[in-house]
Parts: sequence; structure tokens; C-alpha cells
Amino acid sequence: MSKGKKRRQRRGQPSIPRDEHIIGHTAGVVTSLKVTAHPVHGITIAELDPLSIRRELTHAREGKTGKVITSTPVSDFNLLRGGFAELQARYDYLAAVDTNTLKDKNGLVRYRGYAVSACALAVIAEPLQTLTDVARYSGLVCYLILDSNPAPEVKHEPLGWHLALNHMATPFLQTKRIGVIVDSELRDHLKINTRQRPYYGDHILPAHATLIYASADKSETLSNQMIKHSDAFAKQVLSEFQRLGIDYILVQPYTEMGTVRCYRIIPKTSL
Repeated sequence: MSKGKKRRQRRGQPSIPRDEHIIGHTAGVVTSLKVTAHPVHGITIAELDPLSIRRELTHAREGKTGKVITSTPVSDFNLLRGGFAELQARYDYLAAVDTNTLKDKNGLVRYRGYAVSACALAVIAEPLQTLTDVARYSGLVCYLILDSNPAPEVKHEPLGWHLALNHMATPFLQTKRIGVIVDSELRDHLKINTRQRPYYGDHILPAHATLIYASADKSETLSNQMIKHSDAFAKQVLSEFQRLGIDYILVQPYTEMGTVRCYRIIPKTSL
């Protein structure tokens, strides 16, 4: 394929067909489903847990399972209502949290024994219901994470969620519905969102928050664009860390959590 054709495909519609569907889960094994169609309330399936219903946008991959582009909790099986309108109906505010870790071809890159990650939080500052046009989002805060745990692998994404949720734990926001867009641990989202499993350590997701999955590799929906923005923000902070060096960071104020030091970074301008 020529470079020109590749560029045209990137600018236009996706070259791989997308599949949009709504899925739900039962509490256990069932032998039948009772489907009811109502002129006002739409389709309901009595055996499904209503908290398990999700809208997913996917595409096929050769030799692999389908690529999930977005996976968003919904309240019904209405495929006609989607995108931003659906987010407006379910949430008052949107946030996106992405965590990146410094690695090379051999695995973790350590600085004085520390594994280094950056967790970036981007938000739409305005209430979603007040927006009628393009939603503007920006980087709010980033946490640089230094972890002295000697394990060959570290997984800081759930810690990043925890830092972001704590940053947003204001009395005002605790009364609002917040959609938290992330790009990892999709298989655990159902149990985390239904409070059957902690999202980090022994911490249960706050009642006003819901995890939304979006791939940072795509740009098709607002959720994808926001998580992509957070990903770029985190990479920028890691690049600055590499420029400044760990000696500069170690003398800055931090919060300690077990083997982890967390350094809060507030951007001087909107990112």
C-alpha cells in the first residue's frame, strides 16, 4: 500500500469495519432468557444484571481476538443513543486517567533502584449537560511514581486510578456522577464497577464513580481522545524526568505509599 493511501485512510473512515453491540451478564448459568420490548422503556432482559450492561465498539484482528475500542456501561439496549449523548445522560463529569512506565527492550528501566511511572489525569471541567458543541478537555494533574519494589514487573495503573480519584475527592464532586476513562484491566471492570472487587489494594470504587474503557491507540470517540491526551501528558512528564534526572526529583516533596513515592505535578498551563 502506498504511503499516500495510508494517509488517506487515517484521515478518513477506519479501513477495518467496526462492530457496535451491547452485552450483558447473568448472575449464573441460565437455560433461557426472557426478552421484553416496551414502546417507552425499550428492550429488557430479566435475567441480566442491569449493572453489567455495556456498549462495546470493536473491530476484528487477524489471528487474534477482537480489538475493543471502547466499552462503556449503559442502562439499556438502545443502540440508537450513543456517543456523547449517552455520556451526557449517565455522567455529570468526565475524567481520563492513563499511566505509563519507563521500559526498554529488556523490561523496566530503574533509576537508583526505582521503577518510574507517570499517571496523568485529564478532565472536562464543565458539566457535560451544559455542553452543546465540542467538549474541551485538558490535563489537570500528573503524579510521578517512583517504586523501590524489586519485582521484575510493576503494575501502576490501579495506583494511578487511586491517585486520580483521591485528587477528585472534593465534597462537590462526591455528589456528582463521574465517568473515569481508563485503558487497562477491562476484564475486571464489571466486578470493580459493581463493587464486588477492589480497584486498588482494598479500596472499593466510590459510589459516584464508574470506570469506562477506551483504547489510547484509537481516536474515534471522545473517550478515546481523552485517554490519548492523558497518555501524551504522562509521556511528556516522563520525558521531563529523564531530562532533569532522578537527583532533582528525590529532593522534591512527595507522598509515600508502601514502596512508592508519589510526586504531584500541576501543569502551569492547560495541556
